[in-house]
Amino acid sequence: MNREFLYMIGQIFCIVLLYASGYLFLRLLEDVTIRWQNKRYNANLKKQAKNSHSRARWRYMLSFPTGLALYCLTGFFLLVFSFPFTPVTLALVYCIIFMMLLYFFIETRKDFLMPRQVRLNLICQLSIVFLVALVCCSGLLAISISNDSYYYYSVYPQTIVKEGFYLRSFDVFLTDVGQASAIIGTLPWFFGFENTYGIQLFLGFNMAGVYGVAIYENVYQYLPGKADIKITRRSVATALSLFSVLILISSTCFYVMSRWSLANIYFMTYFFIAFALTIRISGGEDVLTRRDRALMTLFMAMLSILRMEGGMFAGLLILCACAMNISKRVLLMNYTLPVFVTQIPYYIMVYAVLRVDPLYSFLRTSNVIVMLVFLLLIVGYIAFVRDRLFRERGVLYAVLLIAALFVGNALICFISTERYVGNLRFFKSNLLNANGWGFFVYLVIVLIVLMPWGKNLFKGTLFPLTFTIGYLFFTVALCWARDGTLREGIGDSGNRVLMQIVPFVLYTLTFMLVRKRDEASEQ
Repeated sequence: MNREFLYMIGQIFCIVLLYASGYLFLRLLEDVTIRWQNKRYNANLKKQAKNSHSRARWRYMLSFPTGLALYCLTGFFLLVFSFPFTPVTLALVYCIIFMMLLYFFIETRKDFLMPRQVRLNLICQLSIVFLVALVCCSGLLAISISNDSYYYYSVYPQTIVKEGFYLRSFDVFLTDVGQASAIIGTLPWFFGFENTYGIQLFLGFNMAGVYGVAIYENVYQYLPGKADIKITRRSVATALSLFSVLILISSTCFYVMSRWSLANIYFMTYFFIAFALTIRISGGEDVLTRRDRALMTLFMAMLSILRMEGGMFAGLLILCACAMNISKRVLLMNYTLPVFVTQIPYYIMVYAVLRVDPLYSFLRTSNVIVMLVFLLLIVGYIAFVRDRLFRERGVLYAVLLIAALFVGNALICFISTERYVGNLRFFKSNLLNANGWGFFVYLVIVLIVLMPWGKNLFKGTLFPLTFTIGYLFFTVALCWARDGTLREGIGDSGNRVLMQIVPFVLYTLTFMLVRKRDEASEQ
């Protein structure tokens, strides 16, 4: 066998292993949360059966992201707390996690046995995963690389594996690289393959699947028509979701994100998953939302360390989620706490223990202070202000949030007019000159013009619309915080960060179109 074939098999094995571990984690998590939250377990069997298809869809789509997040967070905390980052310690932590879940799950010997139908279902899933992974790892799909791809996500991960600890000599790598993205890059050095291109491409397909499921469920929920004609509604919802997925994956932005070996596709995927789970959590109180809260804790922690500005974008998601019907406890425990749990120990390790002070640094101490103050202000708002003033005034809060972001950008423009206006100029040039955008901007303009605007603009679309608009203001503001202005070109970091908005824009426009049809059918 040649070396390339062995590398391909190693990467496929890694993808299947990550999927299987995530699948097992999700199944155990679902059953554990049901037993914890529902004392009368048998009384909820009807509700479970009602939502079984929805549970299965999300389990299929979230298994690989969950397995990847477990690996990254395990490695991250081993490094932050100065435990050896080795296969032995990783395996030990994994055993502890799954043994704890099994302890709470197993009540009888029958719980050890997996029903035949479940076994066949899992085998079928793993077969599909294997085939998709084979395509992703075969070299048939093109991949783009750059200096950042090589040094940040190949050389640096190799050094982490070799040393097994964070060292002060890593300096710039510790202050300029999303550590979860770097830990993904350690997989080749543990599993004997050459790179993570196949894993990245597989996650791109996974992202399209998550997007399709999110579109399907919300379109099906609001699609006009008689509730008893489920086959028709499901067929129409399936067709609309597939069409929306086709637009997503055919867009130049998604092509650039998924094919360029950088952290953007990872960040975009986990950001959209957190976005979709927020919509599910706000939908009501049932077995599914209890499981989704636990997953939100995992994905928010992952999101905050995928890029250096991850904590700030996590804060934006939390602020937008405050407009939804989500309790204070969930916002604090499942949204905000995971961000602090990842950010604060890392800053202590980098600046207090290692005393890193590189010549060039994106994550300067001033930026760290701003990020922590921003997150603390969010905690204060959720704990003491939200329920008193805006608990039942979601639209008012959303309008004030967008207004506050606008005022913040205006203030930044006043403080540093030349840099801010220069950044806006380059954003405009990249958008209009199709630097990675293709025809996406013009498509959005056409859809907005054709949108049947009505009086119930925010009905059912409050969160996605607020988040999408807020993301635009937030991106421009964060790009001002970096040294110097942006530049025109597909590879500009600000341009790539803005491209991550594509699935949110398409989701929002698709959902608004369906909601308008629903309003028309009600009149």
